Amino acid sequence: MDLKTAIEQRDNYIKYLEVINHKTRFAQDTLSKVPETPTNDHEHRLKNTILRDLHDLNMQKIRAEAKATLLNSRIEFIHINTKPNE
Repeated sequence: MDLKTAIEQRDNYIKYLEVINHKTRFAQDTLSKVPETPTNDHEHRLKNTILRDLHDLNMQKIRAEAKATLLNSRIEFIHINTKPNE
C-alpha cells in the first residue's frame, strides 16, 4: 500500500466515524423520548430496535477506530522508511 492510498483510507474511516457518531446521537435522542418502561408493544419494539442499533453502531465504531489506528501506523511506517535516517 502506498502513502496516498493509506491517507485516503484513513480519511475515509475518519469520515465514517463522524457518520457513526451522528447516527449514535440521533438514536440516543430518540431513545430518550421513549419511556423507560414501555407501555405498549410499539414502544417495546421501538426501544429494543434502538438499543440493538446502538449496540451495532458501537461495534462498527470500534472496528473503524481500530482500522484508522492501523492506517495511522502504516502511514508512520511509510514516512519513516521514505526519509533518510538521521
